[in-house]
Amino acid sequence: MEAFIESYGLSFPEFRELITETHSLVAGSAALALYLQQEGIDPGFVPGDLDIWVRHTVELVSRDGSQRRPANIDRISLFLIQQGYDLTTKFEPKNNEDYDQLHNIVTILSFIKQGKEIQLIMVNHPSLIIYIHLHFDLSICMTWWDAAENSFKTSIPQSTRRKEMHFHPHMEIDERGQARIQKYIDRGFTLAEEVPCHALVEQDPRLSVGLLSELTAFDVIAYEDVNAAEFLRQSSYHILLQMGEQLHAFHRNTLCEYLESHKTHLHPVGDIMETPHKLSLMSDVVSVFPYSDYSVFGLVHAYDFQGKSIYSVRCYTLDGWFTDDSACIIEPPSADAVFAAAPNPNPNPPLPLYHPDVYWMD
Repeated sequence: MEAFIESYGLSFPEFRELITETHSLVAGSAALALYLQQEGIDPGFVPGDLDIWVRHTVELVSRDGSQRRPANIDRISLFLIQQGYDLTTKFEPKNNEDYDQLHNIVTILSFIKQGKEIQLIMVNHPSLIIYIHLHFDLSICMTWWDAAENSFKTSIPQSTRRKEMHFHPHMEIDERGQARIQKYIDRGFTLAEEVPCHALVEQDPRLSVGLLSELTAFDVIAYEDVNAAEFLRQSSYHILLQMGEQLHAFHRNTLCEYLESHKTHLHPVGDIMETPHKLSLMSDVVSVFPYSDYSVFGLVHAYDFQGKSIYSVRCYTLDGWFTDDSACIIEPPSADAVFAAAPNPNPNPPLPLYHPDVYWMD
């Protein structure tokens, strides 16, 4: 990043400090190209400009006028002007309504110096990282520079490193979207149909997937054995459930739909869900199964209660599964607590009015 910023005639330490203090974000095509270079991948293009996303703030002045905190956009604009950049009228709005349909964009400023362009995009949103995930159309452009760590990060690392892009699932591909897709196809990217599974924190990279190449898993839905490694490679939605020595292959969404349709309340255990194998899991599993943080789930028998086989669930990344290091465990209440709270049947129930062992009928 330092060499790139200096190529724009800017002091890297000052630039980094300013971006950090204003909580601004370098994102978009420049961040994408530099991220790929960071990962040792040829980006296939040279970024034409530098986009800086700026959180909208207002200037604050103390009552006595002794203290002043300028707005973020003013601080960065002044810095660029002091470095010899000129403000252009490229994005001059005709009226205040011009930006109304642009996802909370307040204004866009373009600065030019010796053929180098820097764009400041000011948006009205408290978190710029969340903003780009909500409003950027292409997954590869959801890439940004972490100024504090001086490193580049991206929303879907595995896909981006393969130079695969995904169009935002909640946006329609209009004429502008088609043009942007084609632009990146020309740069060597491919458009993937399936949007990768989202993560709660971080997607499991599945770096050790090749170690599964000799193992098979039973696909309950297709009712056939599949190669475990190839199954996981096919989709981030694919997971493995381990029951004893056997692996079972599932699509996350299919499994969760089945579990939701087989949900019941078992007092005093709580809400449980039954798998296709008639194993009962705590309903909390559906807060984990749909997300790509974990790839393998180990089902371990806890106890039987009222005709139900209750299981705990150990959640693993693929690397963690090979070392039996579960990241979290979803457990039912302890057997002692459940059986202590269970209603006791009356040991001496009253005899019915008619009982064949007591009354005789003529």
